[in-house]
Amino acid sequence: MGGAAMSGGTPGIAPAVLRVLERHGELSQMQVTELGAFNASTVRHVLPRLRKKRLVHVVRWEILHKTWAPIYAAGPGENAIKVPLAKSVKNKRYTDKQKHKQPIITSGPWAGLGA
Repeated sequence: MGGAAMSGGTPGIAPAVLRVLERHGELSQMQVTELGAFNASTVRHVLPRLRKKRLVHVVRWEILHKTWAPIYAAGPGENAIKVPLAKSVKNKRYTDKQKHKQPIITSGPWAGLGA
């Protein structure tokens, strides 16, 4: 599997990403990036292409940085199904974002009061 195996992108990166997964086992995109010393954007584009060619598969989904992230493994296999976030989690995210958007009053009798 040489550079020609993956059209587009950087030649040689796809096989290198695959080698990192083969050596280290199940990894997130971030872990592949760190262990292989790759550009994060490159890995973000290469992993789905490797998955489409059935050279890697998603073994499970984990919550990393408040969102679901796929955990990849080398080789063909059944892709794990992404579990949707519970409505309560989505609602909490929404209200947290709204709290940060509310202005804090800086003058008048209500100064310093806000969200």
